[in-house]
Amino acid sequence: MQTAERTSRFRARAAQLPVLAFGRLGPEREDVTRHILDGARMATTTPLADYLRDGEPLPVPGTRYQLVDSNDEPVAIVELAAVTTCRVDDVDLAPARPAVAGGTDDAAARWQAAHRAAWPGIDGDTEIVVAEFELVELPSRHRAVRIA
Repeated sequence: MQTAERTSRFRARAAQLPVLAFGRLGPEREDVTRHILDGARMATTTPLADYLRDGEPLPVPGTRYQLVDSNDEPVAIVELAAVTTCRVDDVDLAPARPAVAGGTDDAAARWQAAHRAAWPGIDGDTEIVVAEFELVELPSRHRAVRIA
């Protein structure tokens, strides 16, 4: 099968899925997306209040998404593996992998400081939703790689 045809098939599969994008367009999104594709980041967090305010249901494990880059191009298919809630002070960084927070002993404190800055008004008791995901498929120059 030709590379263009493989890429086309991957994009057709991805187009059937809801979009998942992280960060603002540009360098921030590219950086986070690269961490995901490298396996350094495999979870995301959102304040529970955001779901409640927007009347949105919590994500459902097993749901697949197309991960897009800053050009809104699909770069991977990911699947939610687990969805849990916890307090900010109790977040487990294991799913996010130490590389995201620099892999240092103060990774949890750094994560908390960064997210408190990004989420005005939260504190250690704020409930958050932790959505862990797995890479399922990546497009490849030579073939579509099915990971799971």
